[in-house]
Amino acid sequence: MGVEIVLNAVIGRVQTIDELLSDGYDAVFVGTGAGLPVFMNIPGENLVGVYSANEYLTRVNLMRAYRFPEYDTPVLRAEG
Repeated sequence: MGVEIVLNAVIGRVQTIDELLSDGYDAVFVGTGAGLPVFMNIPGENLVGVYSANEYLTRVNLMRAYRFPEYDTPVLRAEG
């Protein structure tokens, strides 16, 4: 089908998307995944119930927090 899959390539450091397109690729799909969390150093980001995206996804998807108290890992919900 003419598809080439390249894993673990850091786009922007190894090659840019523009460079890939000028090298003859018709399209480029960039699947970034969740990556490492980046904190913004703002007041309140370390309070109880404030989660990085990674922690939230881990709690909900892997630790089944959506089924608390059946599972031990809670996710705090906003009241309202």
